[in-house]
Amino acid sequence: MKIPPDISIAGIRTALAPTVTTTTALEEGKVARLVAETVGARQLPAATEPGAPRLAIGAARAALDGAEIHGEDIDILVHAWIHHQGHDFWSPAHHIAHEIGAVHALPVGVQTMCNGGETAIEIAVARLFCDPDATTALVTTADIFAGDFDRWNSDSFLWYGDAGTALVLTTEPRPGHPQLLACAATTVLDGEGLHHGNDPYTWAPGQHGDILDVRRTKKAYLRSGRGDAFNTSMRDALQHVIRTAVSDAGVSLDSPRLRYLALPRVGRKVIGDLYVPAVEDLTHAEIVYLGDDTGHLGAGDTPANVHDLLAQENHAPDDIGLFVCAGGGFTVSCIAVELGVLGAATAHSVADTSMKAGLAP
Repeated sequence: MKIPPDISIAGIRTALAPTVTTTTALEEGKVARLVAETVGARQLPAATEPGAPRLAIGAARAALDGAEIHGEDIDILVHAWIHHQGHDFWSPAHHIAHEIGAVHALPVGVQTMCNGGETAIEIAVARLFCDPDATTALVTTADIFAGDFDRWNSDSFLWYGDAGTALVLTTEPRPGHPQLLACAATTVLDGEGLHHGNDPYTWAPGQHGDILDVRRTKKAYLRSGRGDAFNTSMRDALQHVIRTAVSDAGVSLDSPRLRYLALPRVGRKVIGDLYVPAVEDLTHAEIVYLGDDTGHLGAGDTPANVHDLLAQENHAPDDIGLFVCAGGGFTVSCIAVELGVLGAATAHSVADTSMKAGLAP
């Protein structure tokens, strides 16, 4: 999707829970050393109290402050997540809107698994484009992986960290600020069975076991012999969304403006086996992996990646970052962002919680 001119990132923030080191997890017997070596993360943010929306609310308040925008100015609030939001039967998007004073916003919930952050951005952009009276959007994500989810062992070669993110988009002029240029997405239904395997439908959560076990469903899917086809489809999809986003951004794949290609925070083995082989020859952009200090942030990988790369401030104003993500089902996306030069208020908001970037070898 080509994005109309002048949709700027006015504010952005990542709120991380307190961290637990991998060394501590190894000492406490929570994870096997071989798994730790393949995932590669040094630490994970792990919440000490429930309520994932708390993290989104904190990130949103800081991002709005940095953007000098008030809650009542928000026209649409899109919240994405993949795991329990603190209550069984409610709308976390409306709760976040209430807590930040977004009294005029349309709250929308997005549940497209790990691609939720990018899907939420695309929905927000579409509303800003279609509604001439809408000028401001807030995209939030939040996840806490506890209770029935073992952040170290529920999935294969993939560890999960707790965080909230917030991204403020505006059509009002923000000279020099980062600007969204394009969103591209496609679907890979070959992998739809990875997250349910052969399990029958149930009446309620938790009826397949006390601890959610994604490894079991993935093994069942792979035993069906569809793994090779899925990997091929994912490679093609990743290349397609990157090519489309670059074209829609008005540049070519060999453009020197393509500075970064940021990959999701899904662990070094997954990055090395799937993502890098698919994308490494497409552009001269620097491949960036930022998950070593956070693990996978559920729906929040892309907003957190945008946040962290902007915080580095070692780019030219017209440099472009490409941000790739994929979520169970599968949806594969790429957004293109002109990195710009952050205004003082937004720079303060970003720098407060910036992470050191770990670049893929």
